[in-house]
Amino acid sequence: MIASENAEANAPTLKSGIQPQGGATVIDPSLVISGKGSLLLTNQGGFVTNPSVVPIGANTVYTLQFDYRILSPTTSTQVFNASFQPAGTTDPQLQVTIPGMLKNAAVTGTFSSGAQTAEASSYVLRLFVAPGVSLVIDTIVLYRQEVKTQNAPPPTWSRLLTAPFPRLGKDLEFRTDYTASLAFNEGTPFT
Repeated sequence: MIASENAEANAPTLKSGIQPQGGATVIDPSLVISGKGSLLLTNQGGFVTNPSVVPIGANTVYTLQFDYRILSPTTSTQVFNASFQPAGTTDPQLQVTIPGMLKNAAVTGTFSSGAQTAEASSYVLRLFVAPGVSLVIDTIVLYRQEVKTQNAPPPTWSRLLTAPFPRLGKDLEFRTDYTASLAFNEGTPFT
């Protein structure tokens, strides 16, 4: 874990590593997810990280996780857009997109997604809600995946030799966000 913010000890403010951009810390008990405070994101608001406090480096896998409550849903495909943007630039061609929460997500829960950064030396995490969305988030955690080299497959993989096909699921042709939104062979798509 490289960063964590839950607004519990700091309510009604956030630590310096998380900088609201159109978001606000709320202390109203009807809005707070847990503890003393949560972060309310509305009207395309969001937050960015401070690269001097939350170091996000090159060629590394990071996972973003937080608790959430959707107060006002969206009509677009995703509830929010998140990305790793190289520090000091706003060029969208250089950002690394983090798969976001789809509009058919449960109203409350824990969200987790991540991505591998590219070659820039330093990145900023950016998260902004879609138009019309009101989203309360709490217990924001950013994990860095440590890579460990293995010289042989794990012993449990030997069972794959006897497992029936298909081993990995019914639909392997499309991206997972397409599968969730279009529901090929999976039931009714979200609307």
